[in-house]
Parts: sequence; structure tokens; C-alpha cells
Amino acid sequence: MVATWDALPYQTPPDGDWLYWILQAGRGAGKTLAGAHFIDAAARAAKIRVGIVAPTTGDARSTCVEGETGLLAINPSIRFNRSWGELYWPNGSQGQLFGAFTPEDVERLRGPQHHLVWCEEFAAWRQIQGCWDMLRLGLRLGEHPRAIITTTPKPRAMLKTLLADPQSVVV
Repeated sequence: MVATWDALPYQTPPDGDWLYWILQAGRGAGKTLAGAHFIDAAARAAKIRVGIVAPTTGDARSTCVEGETGLLAINPSIRFNRSWGELYWPNGSQGQLFGAFTPEDVERLRGPQHHLVWCEEFAAWRQIQGCWDMLRLGLRLGEHPRAIITTTPKPRAMLKTLLADPQSVVV
């Protein structure tokens, strides 16, 4: 059973042909909940591969998957292999957790390909440039691969670049 919710206007996916949806707001604004609902809806709608990247793999697990507003809270039918950091939806969609903390995290993003990537607390990634470069190269499956970026604002050069990108929708 998938949880229903009343999304606020900024938590609703934007219309149009965007590549990056950036939800930038302070604590408690509902960024993670919006990200979880967006990822879950996409994974239920079609058989896709999803990457979930957070400051650390532990953050991805504890916030994006097991947290109060994470994927398992809104859709308990998802199977989660905690040891491998892998998610499985009943329709065959798969997700994988990644961190962005060490040089080894950059290397883990070198090979995987995805239809959709969720970048949680993007501005807090220690290896922001390297991880972004690798995940962006792997964002190539399907007709319209996309990324949702949920973050508390910080003056990071990579975030500023994405905010200015004409393919980004910023809320």
C-alpha cells in the first residue's frame, strides 16, 4: 500500500521538459518527502533503475530509505537489502544507494547507469564535483533521464552552476 499525501505546490514535480528539479529549502520544508514520493511514483510507473546519492551511504539509508519521510515509510511494498544498499519494487524497478564522501564513493559511481537519480543534501556532499561528474555520465537510460536534487542551500560552486542551468527547474 502506497501512502497518500497532500503535496504542497513546490513538492509537485514541475511540468515541462526539465533535466534537473532542484528543491532548495531549509530544514523541515518537506524536500525529502517530495523526493521519496517522486522516486517511488516513477519506479512504480515503469521498470527503471534509480540511483540515490546522499552525503554518505549511511545518510542515504537512514534518511532516504528508512527515515520518517523515506521510501519505506511511503511504500512498504519495496524490498530493501540493507547489506547491499539495494531497493526492489514489485514491478522490477531497482534502486541503489551511494555516498558522496570519499574518493572511493566517486569510483563506485563510475559504472552504474540510471534512468533517474535522487541527489539528497547535494550541497553537503564532500566529493561534490567528482560524484556529480560520474553520476551525470551514468544518467543515460531511457528516453528522458532526470535528476531530482533536494538540498539545504549552501554556497557551493557546483550547486550554483546547476541553479543557473537552463535545464533546471528550481523551487
